[in-house]
Amino acid sequence: MFSVSRIAIVPEFSSSVLFVEAMGLARANNLLLMGKQINANEAVSDRLVTEIVRNCDQSGDCFDEQSIGYKVCNDLDNQLLSLAHADKTAKVRN
Repeated sequence: MFSVSRIAIVPEFSSSVLFVEAMGLARANNLLLMGKQINANEAVSDRLVTEIVRNCDQSGDCFDEQSIGYKVCNDLDNQLLSLAHADKTAKVRN
């Protein structure tokens, strides 16, 4: 007879505390202890992420204008440049 045992790998970086604060004890336990997988929409509703970046290039080319990295960096750049004095402090210079 063959028996399989599972070894739990515990996530950390304070996830055991932060997940409870973000989504409540029951949902956090379901993810952390039971290993439940969730989709992107559930991650937003559970406050694990703030948004879903859609329609990204899947080629892995981080310089493609449709890549997730380009989109996120461009959005961040626009947000930083909208701050007071951003033209002097936040602009990336070549």
